[in-house]
Amino acid sequence: MKLNEYKKVENLNYIEYCDYLQDKYGIGLCDYMRPNWTKNPKITRTKEGLYAHHKYENCAIMLSHPEYAMNRSDGRSTGPPEADSRGTG
Repeated sequence: MKLNEYKKVENLNYIEYCDYLQDKYGIGLCDYMRPNWTKNPKITRTKEGLYAHHKYENCAIMLSHPEYAMNRSDGRSTGPPEADSRGTG
């Protein structure tokens, strides 16, 4: 990243920066997970120098893990599937 680009993005919050990167590199090539809740290997773009992750993984703990995502797809979770809404189990 060059300095002029850094200056453009340095004050963006996480979601704004994700939006910026999606505009720059394009939206994901496919869904992050397959219908059977396994990570889709087509999501990987490391050959392009990109590390793809779920945009809202910061909102729901371990959202990239099937056992959590299938039960917590609302993005409001703080705990594993067996935990209550406070994440205390």
